[in-house]
Amino acid sequence: MRRAALLALALVLAGCPSRSEPSAAARTTAVIQVQQEPDTLNPYVSAMNATTAMCSLFYSGLVMLDDKGEWQPDLAEKLPEVKLDGRGMRVTYRLRPGLKWSDGQDLTAADVAATYQLIMDPAFPSLSRAGYDQVQAVTAPDARTVVVAFKAPYAPYLELFPFILPAHVVKRGAHADREAWNREPVGSGPYKIVRWSSGDRLVADANPGYFRGAPTIPHLEVRFINQDMTAFNLWRSGELDLFQGASPTQFDFLQREAPLRVFQTPAPTWEHLVFNLDHPILKDLRVRRAIAHLVDRERLNAAAYGGVFQPAWSEVPAGSWAYNRNVERRYPYDPAQAKQLLDEAGWKPGPDGIRVKDGKKLALGLLTTSDRPSRELAGQLWRRQWHDVGIELTVEKRGASEVFGGAASGGRLAKGTFDLALMASVSRPDPDTSFRWRSDQVPPAGQNRARYRNPTVDKLLAEGQRTIDRAARKPIYAKLAEQLALDLPVLPLLYWVGIDATSQRLEGYRPNPTLRGNLWNVWEWKLKPN
Repeated sequence: MRRAALLALALVLAGCPSRSEPSAAARTTAVIQVQQEPDTLNPYVSAMNATTAMCSLFYSGLVMLDDKGEWQPDLAEKLPEVKLDGRGMRVTYRLRPGLKWSDGQDLTAADVAATYQLIMDPAFPSLSRAGYDQVQAVTAPDARTVVVAFKAPYAPYLELFPFILPAHVVKRGAHADREAWNREPVGSGPYKIVRWSSGDRLVADANPGYFRGAPTIPHLEVRFINQDMTAFNLWRSGELDLFQGASPTQFDFLQREAPLRVFQTPAPTWEHLVFNLDHPILKDLRVRRAIAHLVDRERLNAAAYGGVFQPAWSEVPAGSWAYNRNVERRYPYDPAQAKQLLDEAGWKPGPDGIRVKDGKKLALGLLTTSDRPSRELAGQLWRRQWHDVGIELTVEKRGASEVFGGAASGGRLAKGTFDLALMASVSRPDPDTSFRWRSDQVPPAGQNRARYRNPTVDKLLAEGQRTIDRAARKPIYAKLAEQLALDLPVLPLLYWVGIDATSQRLEGYRPNPTLRGNLWNVWEWKLKPN
């Protein structure tokens, strides 16, 4: 499979044009490719990683994650002071002096408090309030001091407030997510939005009032290109300064073309299969376990992902302090075991080989995004393999905004209108995943897309949040991993390896594998003279 893909790529390369002398405008503009167009630039209502990454251009948070996964001050002068206060906890941030919004107004502690109030507004369609619902109050004793008071100790406190919104622009209310600022943000980030042409590109200019100083590159052009080959050809001809998320099948050619400008970065992104536990067939654990035994990660990686990714057994990255090796290979590839489980669940082979129960076929749909050819290859591989044990699988590809959109906009994951979903998520530095697994986080309240409800897991998540000491937290998350592996709301498949390439003229690029994304240090980038 990989050899065929490489041959096709070689044939295309033979006809690639070279780039002509760039114009004066091009010499002051960095052109960036992204695979998914964000559905909004409001980071608190979107489930898309593309939105979070793009918001790094326009907004800043109290703290941020660097390319090593370490917390660094952002709007705050330094990392916050933490004090246990009776049964609660107080976290105090001191903002940098002279902060400004891109429209020139002062950015103060009151904006942080207003951001919290918006997230917690019952009328506002927050993606998730997990974590923020543990906050008792956010106060601003003065313009530069923010005090976040928690009801109880809360270990992942640094993950809150990744972006601060302007109180003078953002208005609360039932339709706050539809106001103009969701697409035309007034922010505190390194760039200001100029134009967003849906389906094509987003244009931004350097923010002269950015607190780290105006970026060196005056203009950015972000192009929405979800076809791997199109993006590759534009990069090779010199029209892209940053080619992100290249297909694993393109890695060898990228290395050959520009070995010093290709970045291969192990990522905490994990490809996984989501089960809709409200589905009448998939609510049966025996069926989910049967499907788990029908996934051969090694073959899947080679056939659909270029052999570059690594097998995943947990949502927690293997290098994390919270990783539990006991969940590895819990469900080895074993079609015979899958058949036995389906037999036990009452699904018997029909005349055409597809299993039947109570007069209904064992037919399932696989929802995935249309911008990842590897996922279609994975779906077709499973369609053939699963048919051999009596499962009829159909693959449905849809645009990322339709898959990941909110419930109000008809997003398929949020509405629960799917059987199985093949997708990826980015693991956060802290192992707390309350937003994904807590029973009260089923959309639209959160991101529990599997519709998973387990009181034991709810208790473990709450205990993990309240426990500050890492040594004491580790056994809690070990138990959580065991329970998730037992119940199978999702099946982890592969850990990603990010493959990105820059142009000859772009300097300062440092890929960031965290949720912050590769644009995290765009203010440091430079364009060399042609």
